[in-house]
Amino acid sequence: MNALELMRVQARTLYEVDEQQRLRRVPDLTAPQTEWEQAPRFFLGRTPAGNIWHIRHDMPSDLMNKLDALGRTEPPLQAGSEPGLAEQVRALLGGGEEWRGPAYLLPAQAGRGQTGTGQTGTGQAVAITPKTAHLLLPNFPGTAERARKGHNGPFTAVIKHGQAVAVCSSVRQSGAAAEAGVFTLEGWRGQGYGPQVTALWANLVRAQGRLPLYSTSRENTASQAVAHRLNGQWFGEDWSIK
Repeated sequence: MNALELMRVQARTLYEVDEQQRLRRVPDLTAPQTEWEQAPRFFLGRTPAGNIWHIRHDMPSDLMNKLDALGRTEPPLQAGSEPGLAEQVRALLGGGEEWRGPAYLLPAQAGRGQTGTGQTGTGQAVAITPKTAHLLLPNFPGTAERARKGHNGPFTAVIKHGQAVAVCSSVRQSGAAAEAGVFTLEGWRGQGYGPQVTALWANLVRAQGRLPLYSTSRENTASQAVAHRLNGQWFGEDWSIK
């Protein structure tokens, strides 16, 4: 699967995309469906092999046409450059909250465990099941509830002193892929726990037949370091405006 194909998969994992290729909602697995937010008004996924773009379904048709025309003018990604269409899109939309950041495919993690059957308290990542979801309390109550119900796993964690100090779970999911959400408690950072839980999560996602995707903001260098440590395959950059 080339970079452009991976970007198509990622867009359909991050967002609900309808038959007209328009964006609907953000299928956030950490929230009830009734609380899912609207998708951004414009999303651009750039790769060295070409670009994709999507527009939210409720935009006026004349504005959609202008945004589509701009999307067709954007050249393939050159690392470090802002989208050439960015200023024109901002002007058409009157500004808005923006997101820009790299996207990675996580490879199979050799030596990182396939089943997560290690022992808790060892500083190694373990898989969290409905029976062990209580270990995510009190630090990660929302993830604990999802794990208890067995919804949209896998869930992985590092357990210290009987409590989770780092977790990774699927925060978006489609039939083809899952998007990682990873968090390490302050005070436990810098010890490699983020990469450990993400590596095990990636292997468990692959065991489901899905691609493990990882994306983050351009400013979050610590999060990017997790992807680099796991030899994540960079395939492009997301840019969106709400």
